[in-house]
Amino acid sequence: MKTCLDANHFICGTHVCHEDKHQFTVCLDAAYYDTVVDSYLIEFKARENGYIINRHSLPEFIPTLQLEKEHLPHGDLSTFLSVIKNYLQAFVFKKEEVEKVKKFATENGLSCSAQYTSSYDFVEVELEDPKQVYRIKLVYGLMNVLPEKVQIEEDSETQQDIKQWKSLLLSKPLYDSFSQIVKDILD
Repeated sequence: MKTCLDANHFICGTHVCHEDKHQFTVCLDAAYYDTVVDSYLIEFKARENGYIINRHSLPEFIPTLQLEKEHLPHGDLSTFLSVIKNYLQAFVFKKEEVEKVKKFATENGLSCSAQYTSSYDFVEVELEDPKQVYRIKLVYGLMNVLPEKVQIEEDSETQQDIKQWKSLLLSKPLYDSFSQIVKDILD
């Protein structure tokens, strides 16, 4: 058990933060680029040939029970933690990207608001300049940092750069895409 977690620590910020004879707590650090943003705890109890989760602080949208049933009865702790980490990294990345976009748009003179689900699998960003309003709706998979679907609405007939923006949003992280979109709006 300890060897698996020690190897994982260097890959994804996972470490044992409490351990006794039949249970241990793993701390998973979720980072945005090089900055740890959130940490989550999972307390495991050792069972014959496997583990069960005693309690955790993971977000509710992660299918923890399903993953526990798939991996932990057989002792596959490494795969379980890797999958959980993927959910957490995607969640934290999308959350931080939305905040960064709002700040960037506002700093560049646009009104910007965002609505999103608790898991950030749906994000709607509204950008407004004095001439028009753009509504950008993004649908993500829970473990994806790029959207699977993009819808852009604007309140004029110009359809300025909409096709290029969709392509950009589907292929680059949100902040990188919005940097170009804000520049196009301001030009």
